[in-house]
Amino acid sequence: MIMDCFSTPIPRDNNNCIIEVSGGNGEINSNDEKEVIKVLKNGLLDSNSLFKVYRFEKNMCDGGGFVLNRLIGGDKELQHVDPFVLLDEINTNSPQEYEKGFPDHPHRGIQLVTYMLEGLMVHNDSLGNKVVLKTGDLQWILSGKGIVHSEMPSSTTSKLWVIHYWLNLPKQLKMVDPDYQYVSNESIPLIHRNNGTTNFTIKVISGQYLDNETKILHKSPLNNLGLNPQVLDIDIKFNNEIIDSNNNNNNNNNNNNNNNNNNNNNNNNNNNNNNNNNNNNNNNNNNNNNNNNYSSDIDNYKKEECTNPFEIDINETFGSFILVLDGSISINNSIPVGPGKLIVFNRKSNNNCTNSNSGNGNNIDGTDNINSGGGGGGGGGDNIDMENQNCTFNRVSITSTANCRLLFFSSKQIQEPIFKYGPFVMSDMNDIHQCFIDFEYGL
Repeated sequence: MIMDCFSTPIPRDNNNCIIEVSGGNGEINSNDEKEVIKVLKNGLLDSNSLFKVYRFEKNMCDGGGFVLNRLIGGDKELQHVDPFVLLDEINTNSPQEYEKGFPDHPHRGIQLVTYMLEGLMVHNDSLGNKVVLKTGDLQWILSGKGIVHSEMPSSTTSKLWVIHYWLNLPKQLKMVDPDYQYVSNESIPLIHRNNGTTNFTIKVISGQYLDNETKILHKSPLNNLGLNPQVLDIDIKFNNEIIDSNNNNNNNNNNNNNNNNNNNNNNNNNNNNNNNNNNNNNNNNNNNNNNNNYSSDIDNYKKEECTNPFEIDINETFGSFILVLDGSISINNSIPVGPGKLIVFNRKSNNNCTNSNSGNGNNIDGTDNINSGGGGGGGGGDNIDMENQNCTFNRVSITSTANCRLLFFSSKQIQEPIFKYGPFVMSDMNDIHQCFIDFEYGL
């Protein structure tokens, strides 16, 4: 592994297990930068023929001393998922952890995207841009032949939750002029889908999303160069209103039964005590039956909720993965995968396209893998890829037993040599050397 000169891996033992920490709380003490971070078991956790599951927790120190989760690009087990060469998750509510931020530093040869899940951060760059990123906002940086920028968390932020990823640029585009784009939360396409007991919300961070139900193609305003990867923020929640409504109906039925029972009791009292006792026994049996029916209905609703999947089709030649943000998910009825874990789908070379499986859309854009969520078992996902119509698409069904949130990433591979050193990603080592020379002389 080529060591980054601008970021430092947190040391681990040979078994990737817990490293002792003075104080034992797993956090950095800002007064003692030599203190080691507590690292849970990292690396490859599980694998099958379709995907592998990884976890990397607080494994990298970057910027001015920022400890973060480097999910791609920080460990020899997962250096890149072409064309993604870095994926960071920052999730902390401790100002001592994020106050140092990311001071001025250079980049060359990549596109950088920052997605603010929560918090405030101030961006400055050598192009003269100064932007305050708020919850839900995006920014795109085309480093091209060179840019210097900084990202500093606001002192007013109580929680900072950020996703940051790098996309490799093809060799012929690495020395283009740099560029910058800010995208507000309000301008990002948001699709709401309801399917019985399950609500789906899909936010199109990058690329395109074809809604299989409405046949509307939603496009993110985020710029991309050379590639147009698909990045979706998918939120899956149980529709409690349906269950609550059903509960109210059952309660009303029980109340009506109780009123009828009371009327029967009054009538029986006027007739004779023996009949009254018999009716009371019958009423108790009716109430028990009502309660049993109520419990059975709720159980049935819960079972139905768990069977409503979000479905997508993945081009097997694309670099695709899922980051679980909240809750746990199952892929094609797999064991649950919890928050902070990365699900990387197995992929083939772009040259291995020999047959087709499920792509059934119209030709729109040869750089895109357009997956459509068929939430709740209906329809599945349409795949549109003009250059790879003969490739196999794997159907992925995402389910959960509780509310969950995830990020889905997918892009056509570049399949060029990747030389990554610190903030520079080039096609050979000579170009890396030239990066340092140019940076040193301000070129």
